[in-house]
Amino acid sequence: PEPYRSRFLRQPARLVPHAMRLGERYRFVAPAQFDARSREILTDLYDGELAYLDMRIGQLLEDLRARQLLDRTVVVVTADHGENLGEHALFGHQYCVYETLLRVPLIIRYPGVLPAGIRVTEPVSLVDVMPTLLHLFGAPIPMDLDGKPLTQVFEPRWLLAHPPRYTAAGPSAPPEATPMTDASDEMLERLRGIGGLLPQSPLRI
Repeated sequence: PEPYRSRFLRQPARLVPHAMRLGERYRFVAPAQFDARSREILTDLYDGELAYLDMRIGQLLEDLRARQLLDRTVVVVTADHGENLGEHALFGHQYCVYETLLRVPLIIRYPGVLPAGIRVTEPVSLVDVMPTLLHLFGAPIPMDLDGKPLTQVFEPRWLLAHPPRYTAAGPSAPPEATPMTDASDEMLERLRGIGGLLPQSPLRI
């Protein structure tokens, strides 16, 4: 909606419909052939969408702050995919595994548990979000769940004091499956040998 739609537009608004038609034409067709002005318009409109989303997230955080819930809430900001805006002669988010689609933001805030300002440079995945939240909440993590707790990446000291608990299998496991709830040294060694679930040395920071 306005004023976000036209907030970053550098071209006349009368050119927007043409650019939008090109966007629809090439959403499922490659290579995408845009003139420079149309690509600029589509990029500016996308920036407007992000600004609108940023405003809505800000409203949510302010509401949590007003209710005195913000510092007791795990806030995760991420995205399911990126977007091609003419890069690699593509438009939209189909047909490729370029970084323009794969690289998305992942911001996790949990005051009192996770330190502020930590920037992780090693690649992680969205499949890591669920086991990370389970770990932060103190819930057991199914052994067959994809991903790993990111707490081992950005706060190994907290990980040492709060080792994750793993169940032998996920929710579909038969009733006789035995849960493993004691994060003993022996169990941690077993986990390290199963797909690299834990780092070899959680003390290295």
